[in-house]
Amino acid sequence: MVLNVMKIVNLMGERKRSFLITVFLSAVFVSLTSFVVNMIFKDAINSFVYSDYNLQKRALILCGICIILILISTPFTSYICNNIAKKSIYKIKIDLFSHIIRLPRLSYFDKKPKGEIQSLMTNDVGSVEAIYGGQLYFLLFNVISGTTGLIAVLYLNWRLAIVNVFFVILTYFVNFFYSKILNKKGQEIQEHRSNFTSFFSELFNSVRTIKLFNAYSTINKKFEHINSDLIQKKKKVAAYEGIIEGLNNFLSSATFVSIIGIGAFMVQEGMTNWGTVIAILAFKAMIDDLIKVGNSISSLQTSVAGVERVYSAYTEDIEVESKSIINELIELGQKKPVVTFSNVSFCYSDKKKVLDNINFIAYSNTKVAILGPSGEGKSTIAKLIVDLYKPTTGTILLQSDVAYVPQDAFIFDESIYNNILYGKPNATKDEVLQAARKANVLDFVNEFPKGFETRVGENGSMLSGGQKQRITIARAFLKNAGIIVMDEPTSALDSVSEKKVLHAIENLMEGRCTIFITHRLESIKDFDYVYRIEDGQIKVI
Repeated sequence: MVLNVMKIVNLMGERKRSFLITVFLSAVFVSLTSFVVNMIFKDAINSFVYSDYNLQKRALILCGICIILILISTPFTSYICNNIAKKSIYKIKIDLFSHIIRLPRLSYFDKKPKGEIQSLMTNDVGSVEAIYGGQLYFLLFNVISGTTGLIAVLYLNWRLAIVNVFFVILTYFVNFFYSKILNKKGQEIQEHRSNFTSFFSELFNSVRTIKLFNAYSTINKKFEHINSDLIQKKKKVAAYEGIIEGLNNFLSSATFVSIIGIGAFMVQEGMTNWGTVIAILAFKAMIDDLIKVGNSISSLQTSVAGVERVYSAYTEDIEVESKSIINELIELGQKKPVVTFSNVSFCYSDKKKVLDNINFIAYSNTKVAILGPSGEGKSTIAKLIVDLYKPTTGTILLQSDVAYVPQDAFIFDESIYNNILYGKPNATKDEVLQAARKANVLDFVNEFPKGFETRVGENGSMLSGGQKQRITIARAFLKNAGIIVMDEPTSALDSVSEKKVLHAIENLMEGRCTIFITHRLESIKDFDYVYRIEDGQIKVI
């Protein structure tokens, strides 16, 4: 538990010290003020019982001053804590998002559904926010307040203190037992929430298929099943929380009755006075904070599952950017090795090898075609070159930056201009326009009333396949990489669109090392090297 709390605090970074200091001082101040108020309350009761009006007046004045101090200090410290927590959550979201998108391998995203990653950024980060927003404060406050109350009761009457200690220990063990169960159930709920998010992510991506096959009944049943599982998990957690709350209330009432009964007997025997007994009852509220430690731990345990997932995402190694030497290679026009595969093998998860100990070299200013039927590993080679996957064995050496033109061009729901700008985020307007011209984007961009500022819809829904592909080629032009990898860039296009895209591709290949993946022999002309992938092996044609 302590280790988990430290993980939570460490996520705050440089703000953790100021947050902890503020939370600690706030908890100490409120606890000490409550201590003083209860001690004054003891004198006030005795002043009424024994008709000591001077003591009564002094006690009421001091009690009023303490209450005013609490009313003033509480909003102030609460604002500081919440302000630090909000800023920390903002930074965590930014850092986590930046970390995830810089993960160098697709394997992380292959293993996790889209909804799970979305859940990480919403539900799991929300768990961290709940901890910062109050759970951590109340845990610390309850420990300090409860300890202060226990010390006060020991000072006032050690016999009645023993009664409190007995019930506190009993309550602690009850809550400790159920906190383990709640932690496990909390993890299950977080997983089901991610499944819930994944379902909706898949639903929105497959809505056309659902309509085409009239699969409304099937998808409704699937939703009911997922929703029912989540509700059942939450019901179980609610049941355990109800048991804990019931047991805590019972033990709290038992403590109250015991103090009244034993206290009354001690007053009759002259062993104490009513002011002390009533003060101990008032301190019982503070001692109950020790009992609430169990509730605080239970709440934390429910949220810790989300924190663990956030922390796990942070442990993934991010991509280290490499320096490009493309301009030197293009200007010199020399044929130097820029892509080298040495004994490279690759397999997805535990499946059979897609590539088996392949070796080949691609040079600058040359065109390399890689042929082969579907499923033989052509696209895998492309993804290895652009560093989307890591070889299972062997090494891949690149001597330049790489630009990738995939089969399915992904277009963001932004303007045409901004979509091209992804190739080089710091490019000038002239550079973007020049890249667009070379990729034949100008042929269609002027058809839109807003030109380059036209917003193209989700995944370029306002564009044709050929238009989207030419935007992807424009990105490659803008990046000005020395290695161009094209993975079936025209396979999904009609003949008219293919001709326009091929013209753009010819412009792009000039002066660069081009690796062209295709299964159509007629797609390649005047290539310097032609390889064929078959049974995991690469062969020269």
